[in-house]
Amino acid sequence: MNKDLTLADLLQFIRKNIVVSIVTALVFSVITYFVSSSMAITSYGYKLSYGVEVAWNNVELSPTGALTAADFAKNQVTTIKPRLKGSALLKEVLKESGYDKILKPDQVAAMMSVTNEENVPIIEIQFNGTNPEILRRLAHTYATLAPKHVQKSYCYIEAFEPVTYAGASSTPVKSYTMSAFILSTIGILVLLYFIESLDTRVKSAAEIEKKYAIPNLGVIPNFYLSNKNNYSRYSYRKEATSNYES
Repeated sequence: MNKDLTLADLLQFIRKNIVVSIVTALVFSVITYFVSSSMAITSYGYKLSYGVEVAWNNVELSPTGALTAADFAKNQVTTIKPRLKGSALLKEVLKESGYDKILKPDQVAAMMSVTNEENVPIIEIQFNGTNPEILRRLAHTYATLAPKHVQKSYCYIEAFEPVTYAGASSTPVKSYTMSAFILSTIGILVLLYFIESLDTRVKSAAEIEKKYAIPNLGVIPNFYLSNKNNYSRYSYRKEATSNYES
């Protein structure tokens, strides 16, 4: 292929290979659709949040006199968060909700995400999983028991937002299929272009004229490559003429 690739050459190449690329991309898209559909998962979520509060009478200063109550509450977030996923708390949640026979504390901890915004004494908790009924019961039981387990003599947590349904999310099968089609089409075109660029043979007289800027005076046809029968008949006629002339 000519190294001096022009837009016209590129369009011609795409036009020549677009059918093969689209058919191949459709095959990849169908495979992606069925694979992603068979593995599709719907995840449900329940969320709640707690506010960290100071538990002493002087709301201006901490017991050491070094921090305001608000700053002290913010600092306590880092110590309270690990306790919200503690084994003791989760064991009691499972026992109270009736799932202690089918779930373990580490499995519940894997369903949970405990986060907080920077410089804000509010902790957000979300339960995610594939069984909405189990998640709902765990979240409501947890909302009742968590404040008792993390309470300290100098701070505590109280509900900032009750348990709410966070919605459901499914595997984006359509997005995966469309992405597979587009990427496959582009990938096949690039692969075909790379393969064709490795072919350095001269394919036409026009290619020589374009590359070397010289006129073409004539072309000698290769009858054998184009059609064996034509070549055989041509050889027979030449031999007959030669014998007759002699």
